[in-house]
Amino acid sequence: MNEKMKTRLCRNFASPEGCKFGDRCFFAHGEWELRTEEANITSGAESLRLSPPFEQAVLVPVPPAHVGTIVGKAGSNMAKVSSMSGAKVSMLSAEYTSADGDRLCRLVGAPLDVARAQNLIINRLKGAERRKQGDQVHIGKPTKSYKTKMCASWTASGSCNFGDNCHFAHGAEQLKPRHKEGRENVENVAVE
Repeated sequence: MNEKMKTRLCRNFASPEGCKFGDRCFFAHGEWELRTEEANITSGAESLRLSPPFEQAVLVPVPPAHVGTIVGKAGSNMAKVSSMSGAKVSMLSAEYTSADGDRLCRLVGAPLDVARAQNLIINRLKGAERRKQGDQVHIGKPTKSYKTKMCASWTASGSCNFGDNCHFAHGAEQLKPRHKEGRENVENVAVE
């Protein structure tokens, strides 16, 4: 047995994708699995068969229009949920959908961590739905070209990483007419 086995934490385990080696990983997948080099030298292979803490997996349905809201740019929103909750968060590929056609977000971890991640995702979805219905207005000043062109990502694949924050239209119903802003005729009036 290698004396370095399970002496350091796995960097990939805490990432949204998780560790691809699973139980065969050379590195520890949590503090409970860490060992010392001395313990590896003196003990046999049977001492490495530690039972992991209870984990559960939950699938959360995400409407296709809100996938970008959950994923974020390059997975940044999933990473935030993962770090805030302690659960591993990943979006299943497009071929795995619910009966309603929703994409599936997978949460894995201790039951309390999974529940925390599930609440964070549900709150994000509720916020996205409120923005879509107009309960919240666009934050910041929209540009002159806001929603005047179709989103190239949305047109090509039917999804966009920016979700409701995208400055481009996701469908004809969001498309707005382009305004040509000219100078208004204003008379100079002398004030006495």
